[in-house]
Amino acid sequence: MWCGSWGKGWAEIGEPRLYCFLMCNEVRAEEAGRYSLVRVFYRVHPRTYPCCFSCYLVVGWYGASGPHTFGLRFLEPDRRLVLWEMPSQPFVLGPDLPYANVIVRLEGLTLHREGRHWFQVLLDGAPCAEFPMEVVGGAPAVLS
Repeated sequence: MWCGSWGKGWAEIGEPRLYCFLMCNEVRAEEAGRYSLVRVFYRVHPRTYPCCFSCYLVVGWYGASGPHTFGLRFLEPDRRLVLWEMPSQPFVLGPDLPYANVIVRLEGLTLHREGRHWFQVLLDGAPCAEFPMEVVGGAPAVLS
């Protein structure tokens, strides 16, 4: 699902557009507002389940001026169970700053099984886009 609109200038867009969603193991702040992303990925390989997982998410917005909020949810493969939810976070776009990049640290997420899990992005409280994260391999933990 995509909520972007290429081909228009940022001033022509009536609401923010999501232009970037990346998962990585580390984000390093560089000079002049730049960042280096380390080990960008789209899947994880747990050895056993359940497993504890952490990462960084980079969420980028562009569009017309104004204050907005965004939220995130991490969903099971069937999209019915929310495993993690981030409360709404504010961001502001303006003529001098038409882009907003937000870095989110996701810590201690428990993965229970393999499959295509989903990150759901919310803009001003409404679902805007979904991005998959493949959870591959592993075995259920053996209880003795």
